[in-house]
Amino acid sequence: MSLFVPDPSTLTTEYLVRNAASLTLDSACTLLSNTTIALSDASREYMKCMFVLIKLMEYKLQILGNTDEENKVWDLILQAKSNLAEAKRKKMLSIVTDLNK
Repeated sequence: MSLFVPDPSTLTTEYLVRNAASLTLDSACTLLSNTTIALSDASREYMKCMFVLIKLMEYKLQILGNTDEENKVWDLILQAKSNLAEAKRKKMLSIVTDLNK
């Protein structure tokens, strides 16, 4: 395997600047793509958690007056809220990590 040795006459300032700009653009596109994917994943997971929370709240409205069942559902609602906050924290952390790469 041999390394490519460029012809010094082709290494003009214009060529080098154009090459650097091309590499910068490629890196920026990669960063934007990775960030978009992370945001999309975070949105999907957040929507799932919100759906569970909404269903639990709707069920809680149906069982008003049944104290034992209300307490059980309230515990589930608190757990769902905790899961929602944790999902949001994890995804935001992954986005920040992607941005710092």
